[in-house]
Amino acid sequence: SSDEDDLLKAASAAVALAYLDLPGRDVLLDVAASHRDVRVRIEAAAAAVHAGLPVGLERLVEYCKDVHASVSAQEQLIQLEQSDLIPADALEPKFNAMAQFSHWLQSESELYRSPDELDVLDQRQLHWLDSDEPLQMSLVRYRSAGQTLLDDDDIGVGIVGSMTWSFFSEGIEQLPIEDIYAIHCAYEAHVHYFIEELDASELLEDGIRLNSYREQWTGEPLEQVEFVHLFRIDKLILKIPQSTTAIATAVLDGEPGWVVFDGSRSRWYPQSQFPEATTALFVLRLHIGRQLLGFPAVEVRQLRAVEHRELAPETVVSEYENWLGELPGASDEQRLDMLGSYGELSKLNRHFDKYVAAKASLTNQTQEAVYVDTYERLLEAAQRGDAAQRVETLDAFAVVGEKFPGYVSCIAAEEPQRVAKLIDLFEPYWDHYLGRRYLAKAALQAGLRDEAQRILESHIDDDDNIFSNENTQILAEIWVDTGKVDEARELLSKANKRIQDELSGPDIAEYGEEFVEDLRLSLKQNQELYRRLLP
Repeated sequence: SSDEDDLLKAASAAVALAYLDLPGRDVLLDVAASHRDVRVRIEAAAAAVHAGLPVGLERLVEYCKDVHASVSAQEQLIQLEQSDLIPADALEPKFNAMAQFSHWLQSESELYRSPDELDVLDQRQLHWLDSDEPLQMSLVRYRSAGQTLLDDDDIGVGIVGSMTWSFFSEGIEQLPIEDIYAIHCAYEAHVHYFIEELDASELLEDGIRLNSYREQWTGEPLEQVEFVHLFRIDKLILKIPQSTTAIATAVLDGEPGWVVFDGSRSRWYPQSQFPEATTALFVLRLHIGRQLLGFPAVEVRQLRAVEHRELAPETVVSEYENWLGELPGASDEQRLDMLGSYGELSKLNRHFDKYVAAKASLTNQTQEAVYVDTYERLLEAAQRGDAAQRVETLDAFAVVGEKFPGYVSCIAAEEPQRVAKLIDLFEPYWDHYLGRRYLAKAALQAGLRDEAQRILESHIDDDDNIFSNENTQILAEIWVDTGKVDEARELLSKANKRIQDELSGPDIAEYGEEFVEDLRLSLKQNQELYRRLLP
């Protein structure tokens, strides 16, 4: 079985074979030794050693030469006090770095499988944080094939040496080698509490401290400066001149980017020199990490190219329609896996738009027509099964929920009553802020304003509504249109205060950069709407 519980049971059974005193034990050991999963085979080899069979050591030595099994096999030999049998090739620095990284990737909290390709991107001796001697550090690039024919390969870079780690973030592999080392170094300093992130909102409220950072910038004038992160650094351990460093998003000479306020080491980092997915946190880590490692500042960054696989539309259509064809005969479990998986976990969801575009390009249909036809096939399948299953297949985060707004956009003008029926279908399952937003917007698109008002009014004061500012905005506009101006004013004022309280709260830093930016955007949109509706 491919089920992980079964694999764990098989591995445990292989361990237990060493303690059996039965005529068929050796036969069972041979069966375990041919198991498809290498973890079971390694346990079987170790069990054979315990049983006094020489073949066990021979097999463990061979597994040491497999980059994806080497670490586990070496650990078994060490436990058996046979470390002298570890082959020299398995200890070669580059092989060992790849073996360590593959072992880490296979852990349950990471990729949970061995990668398809590994190579050492760079290997060098570095003075790493508070290490007395230089450490051999390695950057290892990996590639894991996509889950389906339509998925891109998962390509990334990780580090081995002090702490094995990868951010699994898109774009980091494009950065210069020294930048990758720097980001990992600063992150590890944070893990060891040598660097602590402070609440940046406190800085925004302290005009004197804020100006003290602004004054550290001596370059050309900056515009639209918004502080994002503030770090406190243990300068005694890390030997950094300044104990606090801040980063802000800004615009310099018309170009967006980030400015790090770090005394005489303050620098401007233009957005155009970084991968699209780069965050302010990565830039600040890069800035600090380069200092920790003694790397010189870089004026112009050259990003490494990343290959992207292009799929023919015929391939996309053929594969996706194979999946659609599986739905009518799918078991309840299979249907739930295909339709009930949240967001990008569902292959039908993550490749839906790709299929619509490909199908339209190969036929005389519009993308809207393909979208409608495909959505309705998915919706019909999602309504099968028992009541418990429909809770998942009709969820707002399932395929039919994620693609609902696009479907409504296609049909609302011509089929408002169809939209009304969909609202009736989904409302019992979507009793939360996201679901109500989907339904209210759908009602408005279909000209069902009273329905949109009904959906939102009874929940506008719910605690979770701060996370759905769009619901507030929709209801405020409806109320102004229907003459409830005072109610709209109070609604927006209350929403703005809640957001401001959240932004200035003690736990705001824990929510992450993206959430904080969303709150700031919500506040800005509310304020603009207030000025437009209530001049």
